[in-house]
Amino acid sequence: MELALARAARRGIFRPTCLVHSLALVDLLRRGGAPGAVIRLGVRPGEIASDSAAIEAHAWVELDGLMLDGATAQGRWFTPLGTVRAATRTRR
Repeated sequence: MELALARAARRGIFRPTCLVHSLALVDLLRRGGAPGAVIRLGVRPGEIASDSAAIEAHAWVELDGLMLDGATAQGRWFTPLGTVRAATRTRR
């Protein structure tokens, strides 16, 4: 699923952010029967901008503690802030 999502992102008109990419991957995994997938958010110090230090933020997907998104393996360089569990839609 990750490979298909990465290919679609490369060929699409827009380049999704890591958060948009993670939301799409979690949705695909849940539809495919992996409800335990979660989005992790992290930060790290960025480059110095003006007189204040900037921070960088990143989002990635984990399932049972394993980082799934190969394109965002850089997540290991970020300090995790927390976990986001995307809400599921209820059918009417």
